[in-house]
Amino acid sequence: MAIKRRWFRPIMVTVSVFIYSMFISLGMALANNGLTPDFLFIWTKNWLTAFCVAFPTIWFLQPLIAKWVHNIKFTD
Repeated sequence: MAIKRRWFRPIMVTVSVFIYSMFISLGMALANNGLTPDFLFIWTKNWLTAFCVAFPTIWFLQPLIAKWVHNIKFTD
């Protein structure tokens, strides 16, 4: 499958935030509520909230973070 390079960042950010927010919200829902009968509803609600917060945060901060990391001098 060939996708134009300009789509790399939108796809990368979306997939990353989707997966990270899924696992973090799962862990937090389990830690805070346990496996209750309405666990799926609670997790889905938390996941949506986490995604809506994380996506714009990563979209705007990722270039800044990448710039900072590129300025670090690494040695072998």
